[in-house]
Amino acid sequence: VYRELGREDEAVRSFETGLHAFLKSSKKEILSAIASTGKLEKATEEALSAAIKEFKDRFVKENAAAVAA
Repeated sequence: VYRELGREDEAVRSFETGLHAFLKSSKKEILSAIASTGKLEKATEEALSAAIKEFKDRFVKENAAAVAA
């Protein structure tokens, strides 16, 4: 069933797409560590959490109207 995306859906998709791009371009070492070990080691998990927070803070600043909606 097709339905139009609501504003929240669009914001979530935008966040997810942006996060993936951010990790691929700026945090390659995190993705490489996960791919090479097949695990989420403690240090990698901490680095990933920090990267997500960094991206989230930037996303919220740049998309204040979408986040507030």
